[in-house]
Formats: sequence, C-alpha cells, structure tokens
Amino acid sequence: MEIITKREDLLAWKSQSSNQAKGITFVPTMGALHAGHMSLIELALHRGRTVLSSIFINPLQFNHAGDLAAYPKTPESDLHMLQHACCDAVYMPEYNQVYPEGIAVEHFDLGELEERLEGAFRPGHFQGVANVLYRLFKDIEPAEVVLGLKDYQQFMVVQELGRQHFPALQITGAPTLREESGLAMSSRNRRLSVAEHQQASFVAQQLMRLQEVHRTMSFETWKSQFLVFCQTLPSIRVEYVELAEQKSLRQLTDWPNEGKAVVLIAFYSGATRLIDNFILA
Repeated sequence: MEIITKREDLLAWKSQSSNQAKGITFVPTMGALHAGHMSLIELALHRGRTVLSSIFINPLQFNHAGDLAAYPKTPESDLHMLQHACCDAVYMPEYNQVYPEGIAVEHFDLGELEERLEGAFRPGHFQGVANVLYRLFKDIEPAEVVLGLKDYQQFMVVQELGRQHFPALQITGAPTLREESGLAMSSRNRRLSVAEHQQASFVAQQLMRLQEVHRTMSFETWKSQFLVFCQTLPSIRVEYVELAEQKSLRQLTDWPNEGKAVVLIAFYSGATRLIDNFILA
C-alpha cells in the first residue's frame, strides 16, 4: 500500500498507478478507522478499480474547537487496517496540502440541505464538508466515491456537490454497520463511558424497532414513545428526531403511502453527540 502525504505526489501517483481503464474508487475518511470504514473499503474493492482512501481531519467541518481537539487520532492503527484490507493507497495530507495559503474557502449552494437537521444544529458544517471534498475530488478525479449512510444528510450533500460540479462521478452509499448492541459504528463511540455506550445502544435499539412497528402506529405516536423512553436514560439528551423523504429530506408528518422515508436522530450520550438514522424500504 502506498502512503502519500503531498499533493504533487498524489497527482503523480494518479497518473502512474491508477487503472486507466476503470479509474479510481475513493473512500474519504477522517481516520480513527473501525470495521464500518473497512466495509467501505471492501465494497470499493469489488468495483475492480484502484482503491484510494484518505485520512484528513478537516477543521472546516467542526463547529467547536474542543470537538476538533477531541477527535481521536490513530494513524498507526489506521494504516495497519487499510493495509490489511488491501487498499491500494492512502492519502494523508497536511492542512496546507488541501488548503494552500491564499486560496479562499468557497461557498457552495446546498439549498435546504444545509438549513435543516444537521445544518440547523451545526451551521457551516456542510460547507466545510463540501469544501474539502471539492478539493479532493478535483485532485483525485475518482470514477466513484463510497460513503457510509450513517451520515445520511452528508451523503445527500455529496450527491448535490456531485450533481453541480462532478456530474460523471458515481456516488455510492453503503449501509450502516452496527455493533452487536445495535449502536451504529462511529469514531465518536470511543469517547463514551461504559454506561454512556450502553444507553446509546438502547436508543439505537429503539430506532431499529421501526421496521416492526411503523405499520402499526403513526410516526407521532412512535416519536412520543421514543422520547419518553429516552427520558428514562440519564445519559441521553435528544436533539432532534424527524421523519423525512429519502430523496429530498422534506419533512413528513407520517409514514408515506408510497415512496421511501428515513427517520433521522441526533442525541447526546453524556458529552458525546451521536447521529443515526433508519431507512424505511
């Protein structure tokens, strides 16, 4: 596995090492890798292209300096996992390789996607995501990018970025990988105490019950019961729980008769903020 740290070396590697017929499948990450990330690499490998991952903690998408400082950094473990997964190369740039001095941060028209849910609670977050991926996509020119669907709204932001600026780019969403407890795998889970982890798992389990119960009760009834349940968990504070159309994220008041929907939640377990969703087929 080739380890690349400079933009000029990335451009050279791209021209020399990629499968010119099929191109590159790109898996962007911020490190602190876990089995969920490895499932993305596995999916990428099945595409038959050269697989490139990246590890870059993008400061523009953090709303609080403390959250950025607390983000786990495990480069040795990350590289070991990527190599074991047979990833072809990894790009690990410093900040100035992605945001060279003198280049202004751009504004992207993301419409209502950055005004609701995560956009409302984390202002500027999706502009930060769009800025870093715009730069990485321009340099790498991937044929495909593989992203996890746990960050469902972010996935839709990347789709919008692709529609506007990279129309030939295939954007693939991979199902959320979960721990045995039901909790969605996340780098933030490392910050949870044993009790906080257990209670966060209880929240995820209630979300998973939707596959069974959504046909027998309204969304508002389920939401009310869900919030009452969360109030019994001392570590848990729910920020939002919302039902939306899958393709537009337009808010819904009840399960649709036709089409697909997604339930999105954000909550704190102790001091750690987590997001999750459940996609209704």
